[in-house]
Parts: sequence; structure tokens; C-alpha cells
Amino acid sequence: MCGVPESWLPDWIKSRIDGVNAANLGPFIKKEFRDITYFRGIDFHQDIIDWPLGMTDLDPATFITLYVYIHDVDEYDSPLHVLPRTHKLGATLFPHKLEKEEGERWMYESDSGARVEVKDRILTGQAGYTAMWHNCTLHGTQPVQHESEKFRLSLRYLIGKSKANKEWTVIDDINKTVEGDLTPIRTRKDLDEAGKAKIKGNIINKY
Repeated sequence: MCGVPESWLPDWIKSRIDGVNAANLGPFIKKEFRDITYFRGIDFHQDIIDWPLGMTDLDPATFITLYVYIHDVDEYDSPLHVLPRTHKLGATLFPHKLEKEEGERWMYESDSGARVEVKDRILTGQAGYTAMWHNCTLHGTQPVQHESEKFRLSLRYLIGKSKANKEWTVIDDINKTVEGDLTPIRTRKDLDEAGKAKIKGNIINKY
């Protein structure tokens, strides 16, 4: 995963991604170089967004994300913003229903109307800093703030059980506490039939 600074981008790409909720730069990268995911800020999302039911032989309900910073990351280096306890409402459609409250607090509402108040936790740390979260935990990043060539590199792993594995694990204990859907067929509403953004308004970049 690579968070890129503005100086890397030509003006025509800047205009294309302006206000887009998921500013993944993959479509602008030659295929042979897509072993790294390049992005310029990603709105609050759940990692289950890319793994709706039927997309993999893994049960989408049972994977976690392991994230590792491979160099020091401060508040200007596009650190991760994580909203703990949002996984409790299960998988919801992206873009998600979030309202900013006082300070670092947010109100999150599921598609069925369940609500939970949570506090934004900004993950900064030295090289090797590691974090893990449930596939339905909301998280995102703002763009790299340095007007320079500085960028942020991280490693991202998705760890889950195959559907053939019937053993009971800690993730199953956690999923018992989740009130919403864990096997969504549809995960997003921001793209048209051609895969282009039809909804804009990146929430995390407003604050």
C-alpha cells in the first residue's frame, strides 16, 4: 500500500479523483506495476467491501486485516483512522452513514437504522507498527499532507478461514456479538455499471 503525495500527480488525474470516496490510483498505473496499491486518501470503509459473498473461497465473515507500517508514520503521512466498535453493526453499504460530532467522535448508522457513537483513533507509530481489525471495522486515510516527495508505504494482509474449515476460532466468538449482516451480496453503491464513481463527497477529508 502506498499513500502518494500530491506532487506525484499530474493535474488531469487530480481532477479525476477530486471528491472521489475511494481515490485508488490503480486504473492510472500500468498493469506490470500494480503489485502495489497506490492511493491518495481513502474514505471510511470496511475491508469486506472487496469481498462480497461468492468472491472467494474464504468466508467473508471470518477474515481480519493485518496492517504494518514499514517506516515511521506521523499525522502528516496519511496515517490510518480507525473507528473502533463499528464492526458491531455488520457489513453496510459504502459510502457509509457517518456524522461528525464534537471532537474526535462520530455517529455511525447501519443500513437498518442501528446507531453507535465511536471515537476516531489515529494510528501513528514507528517502522514496524502493526494493527489488526475486523473486516467490518470502519477505517480510512486522508491524503499525505507533505508537499514534497514523501510517501507512506505499508504492508496489508488479509487473514481468514476457508469455508471448509469448521473449527471454532476467536473470530467466530467476535462474530457472535455482531448485530448486522456478515455475508453481504452487495457492498457498495458509489459506482455505476461501468465502475465509475457516481457518488462523491469524501467524508474523511472534510475534517
